[in-house]
Amino acid sequence: MGLAWKWCVGILVVALCVSGCDRQSLPQKPVFHPQPVSWGACDGNLSFDGELGSAWSATEKGREDFHRRFTIAFSVVRVPVDYDRPEGEKIGLTLVRVRSRKAHDSLGPLLISPGGPGDSGLWEAGFAAWAAPEQVSERFDYIGFDQRGVGCSGQVSCWERGAQRRIDLPADLREPGAVGEAAKVWRAVNERCARQLGARLGHYSTYEAAQDMESIRVALGAERITYLGYSYGAFLGAVYAHLHPRSLRAAVLDSPIDNTRPMTEFWEETARARDEGFSEFLDWAGQRKELGLPVDARTRLADLADRGARLGLRVPAFYDKLNLRSHWPQLVKDLRDLLGQTTDPQPAQWYEPDVVGESRHVIGCDDQAPGSRLDEGKAAEFAEAWPERYPLLGTNVLNWNQPALLECAGWPEPAHPATPGMMDATGSPPILVVSGLHDPNTAHRLAGPFTTALRTGFLLSTEHPGHAQYLNQEKADGCLNTAVEDYLVAGKLPAPGTTCPADE
Repeated sequence: MGLAWKWCVGILVVALCVSGCDRQSLPQKPVFHPQPVSWGACDGNLSFDGELGSAWSATEKGREDFHRRFTIAFSVVRVPVDYDRPEGEKIGLTLVRVRSRKAHDSLGPLLISPGGPGDSGLWEAGFAAWAAPEQVSERFDYIGFDQRGVGCSGQVSCWERGAQRRIDLPADLREPGAVGEAAKVWRAVNERCARQLGARLGHYSTYEAAQDMESIRVALGAERITYLGYSYGAFLGAVYAHLHPRSLRAAVLDSPIDNTRPMTEFWEETARARDEGFSEFLDWAGQRKELGLPVDARTRLADLADRGARLGLRVPAFYDKLNLRSHWPQLVKDLRDLLGQTTDPQPAQWYEPDVVGESRHVIGCDDQAPGSRLDEGKAAEFAEAWPERYPLLGTNVLNWNQPALLECAGWPEPAHPATPGMMDATGSPPILVVSGLHDPNTAHRLAGPFTTALRTGFLLSTEHPGHAQYLNQEKADGCLNTAVEDYLVAGKLPAPGTTCPADE
């Protein structure tokens, strides 16, 4: 999962302008030398996004403060579609550089990925620079980029347009024949993607995106880079550390996912983490009587989720608001409103995704080898077990989650899928992994194995709830942010086993 995003068309519009596998098992790539970066002014309108509710966002004061403190420049780096054939077709990667007007004692570029996959990294560079303390932001050039297939870097477009964009999926995978019908629908979507994308189809994986990061480093003329990646962006950073360990100065991998794990494990942990996260939220709300959440909210919500799925109704996907503690009071209000309705939610007989969903679909399927995908039998097993095992959000993840359980059915063999051993960062400097004990999207219980797989990883945990911790969580500017910043600037790691309190 990722953070707030914007994408552009034509002009840059930014929110500021292992079994049997080891390091040698990956093919050695020829070195690609892109043209050096040529920075220019933003040829477009500047806008500020208010989705995170930050003071920098859609206020005149925020805009003035940002421009007073930072300069903005952008560029495009052209890279091979296929690194096995670097002389072939190219794709342009759009970059933005955010630099403090008081920059000094530079530590070089800090590349940022908000995750997704599919979220734009252009916005994230501005937010990270603005939110960091000056003793950090004055030391780095914050480099945001849209990875290939996203936004300004060749947004993938292989689904139907207009009304035909709707993907008609069964409302409830528990119904007889629904799993097979869903797989059939996704096979048809993927056949269209194969026709539309042609030879590019298998070249949107994390492996290619990590090679693109190395091309960006070379184009920047930097000996080494610092990296900050959230959620899927943490996995991207791990793969980069595996492929180019000596190109890293430091890396913070926040709220990581691991696409090398079988999809059966990924989906089981997703459903479990979201149900646990929502349960913890209800406990929090129940302890605050002034918020007015009904005492029987847990039972009524579980019933509504089950009834909604069986009636073909879409119960709102509340888990997104679980990611930020600052959104929890509004989530209580939303739930009060929902439970106060005298009629059921409106029917939704189709799934109509946005461009982020389209990118996520293509990148996600290019990361999955056919043997690691979720098959129809396992999807049917989940459909039977999850509503009872995860009564709060099990049916939501089952029926309305994006990416979908069977979305890679019939997807052709990708060029470089994610495989075990693809995160072994032997030879890199120490890498800091950040994980919340109560993360509703990427379970903390998987952060330990993720850290171990790096071989150079160090785990920093936090009791603060939510997803994507550094700079994003209200009242988290004590232990956690300080520990991350000490590492980014001075390379100082927290003591082994450190768990930061919730700071409230």
